Amino acid sequence: MVVGPTRKISYYYGDWSGIIERTARGRSYVAHSNPTIPCAYMYLKDAVQALIDLKRADENRLRQRVYNAHGFMATLTEVVDEIKKHITDAQITLDWDQSEEMMAANSGVSYEMQNNVAFEDFGYQTRYLLNEMVEDFIKEVRAGRSV
Repeated sequence: MVVGPTRKISYYYGDWSGIIERTARGRSYVAHSNPTIPCAYMYLKDAVQALIDLKRADENRLRQRVYNAHGFMATLTEVVDEIKKHITDAQITLDWDQSEEMMAANSGVSYEMQNNVAFEDFGYQTRYLLNEMVEDFIKEVRAGRSV
């Protein structure tokens, strides 16, 4: 799940970006996803950096046409805990929608990819883990760099 300012926030996939963006704006947020399921997160800045690193790579070192790039794993509960370290008065409600549609949406977010080939071939490294992502995301929103 690529997360960051300006990401489209929808009912089924909004919790991963919306929970940070809206609370950084001082608004309350109701998360609809399963708060205990681990989700594969990648901060927008890491996704962009992976593409830049790949573009700049020596083509002779690239062993494949497609690469996995991964950020980190976290649950919404862990994200909420991290947000509250930075925004102590954040108003966040975890209201898990257990409908079939939401269960289907949640089923596709908890896989972890390996970065080792991307690192070996073009030097990709995750720079934003949970704390760094939340801290930078809040900073970007408060600086007006979000939709």
